[in-house]
Amino acid sequence: MFETPTPTTADRMLAVQRHAADQFGLRATGRRVWGYRGRTLSSAAGPHWLRLVCAQAGTEGGTLWNGPSTSRTLPVSVPRPDLFRIRDWTTKGYVYGLSCTPSPPTRGSPRAPSSTRTPACARPGGRR
Repeated sequence: MFETPTPTTADRMLAVQRHAADQFGLRATGRRVWGYRGRTLSSAAGPHWLRLVCAQAGTEGGTLWNGPSTSRTLPVSVPRPDLFRIRDWTTKGYVYGLSCTPSPPTRGSPRAPSSTRTPACARPGGRR
């Protein structure tokens, strides 16, 4: 976890997160978790976890950007959350990527699925 970025970056990322969550039929709630220099913003959205990553157009890529999707290539013995949906888009000179996974368990709670219902952000077809 890092400190909240500059007000301009924070305002932009929070607005994008709200818009993106709406597209998944979710609403970001609770504590926000900022990444280095505001490049990532994560938070709960009901029983889900939203992770927003941002880069200037043309500079996206690498582990920071592709981590959620490339983790699917690891052996099934490696624990990782289900990846319900990923969406990438470009606007106003920035590229954004949003991933939706189950919320991580809270400390001291058993690792159990948070819901038996199909998540609101789950859509067939993977990356959009």
